[in-house]
Amino acid sequence: MNVLLATSREVGGFSHDDMVLVDALQRRRVDVDAIVWEDAFSATRVADALVVRSTWNYHHAATEFLAWIHAHECLGWRIVNSPGLIAWNLQKSYLLALRERDIPIVPTVLCKTLADFQAFLAGSTWSDVVIKPALSASAYLAKRFLLPEFSSEPHVQTIFAQGRDVLVQPFVTEVLSDGERSYVVIDSEITHCVTRPAFTRGAAGGETRERAISTRSDEAALVLAVLAALPEVPLYARVDIVRYGGMPVVSEVELIEPCLYFRKNPAAADRFAAALIDAVRNDRGGVDRVAHGIAIR
Repeated sequence: MNVLLATSREVGGFSHDDMVLVDALQRRRVDVDAIVWEDAFSATRVADALVVRSTWNYHHAATEFLAWIHAHECLGWRIVNSPGLIAWNLQKSYLLALRERDIPIVPTVLCKTLADFQAFLAGSTWSDVVIKPALSASAYLAKRFLLPEFSSEPHVQTIFAQGRDVLVQPFVTEVLSDGERSYVVIDSEITHCVTRPAFTRGAAGGETRERAISTRSDEAALVLAVLAALPEVPLYARVDIVRYGGMPVVSEVELIEPCLYFRKNPAAADRFAAALIDAVRNDRGGVDRVAHGIAIR
């Protein structure tokens, strides 16, 4: 079996965290290599599965990234997570879709135009907000503002000038004391949880200040509710939770290229490897079924 882990030119190969996954796959006699998504597409390369991992710059060229994913799907490769989930997760406006399914999220306003943002300013009671692009990663252009102040408008205009919608959220003060809690889900099971300071750039920015922590029952229940609300069940996911008004709410659901903190729990990488191998083998059989909660086409 041959598996390719998608990365970027900036990373240039396997991330430190994904080396744990590489080891888990190789111990199962799987050939593993890296593929750089910005490189020219080649229809001659062969793989049983393409796993999106450290493509941490995809948000700077989202159209090209989706086209690259689609081109490899057309080769008959299994893409993990699926192209449908990747497209659904690309814009952070997916939070609004989760809210419609009764998932508690950080309060979020989506602005598609400057007029939308100005209307928000006129009617909002929020005084401390975070403004960021709907299409972003690694805290790109995320900035905190105290309202009312006009200095936020140039920042919003910068985001719109890049062809991106704007998200406005209240600043969640609880993150200063409790941090953001990232729940890692592999093959429909919460494997571990880490906490990290708010507004870090994470693995993409070379930051490694996360630490493993115990799960909380109310947060774990919310994570499972999120999984049930997704368009389909992912092989891997990271659900980021914060406390807001004393209750757990979703700040992000990462289905494309999240750091999964395998170094904090190598058993999660073993679970990932086993589930991926099972999924590929079932694909080869051409049988319509659900294996390990993953939709098999």
